[in-house]
Amino acid sequence: MVVALALLKVAVPFALLSCFSTPFELKHALKVTKTTGLFTTSQFAHKVLPVAQEAGITTSRIFGMGGRLDGHETVDGLIEKAKQIRNRNSKPLIVPKDTLAFLFFSSGTTGLPKGETVSYLCTDT
Repeated sequence: MVVALALLKVAVPFALLSCFSTPFELKHALKVTKTTGLFTTSQFAHKVLPVAQEAGITTSRIFGMGGRLDGHETVDGLIEKAKQIRNRNSKPLIVPKDTLAFLFFSSGTTGLPKGETVSYLCTDT
C-alpha cells in the first residue's frame, strides 16, 4: 500500500497485478501495460522474475517489497535515496484530473485479464 501511495504522490502510473496470475496472464499484463518497472516480494519472485525478464524488464528495474530480494534494490532503499536527494523547496506536483493514476486487472475468468484504468479524478478525496 505504501508503494501505491508513493507512486500516486509523484504521479507515476502503475498497474496492480494479481499474485495469482498464471505466467501467461502476467506476461500479457506486463506487455499490455508496457511496464518499465516492477515491485514484488521474495515470496512471489520465483514466479515473477522469469516472466519479467521475458517481458524485457531489466534487473535494475525490479524492486523488492517487504524485505530483501537478492540482487535487487528494495523499496526501503529507494525511500532512503529519495530522502537524501529530496529538495525541501520543491513545489507540490499538480496533476491534471484526467491523468492515468493506475490500472487494475480483472480475474480473466472468461479469457485474458482486462485492464481497467483509474484517473486522478477518481482518487481525489
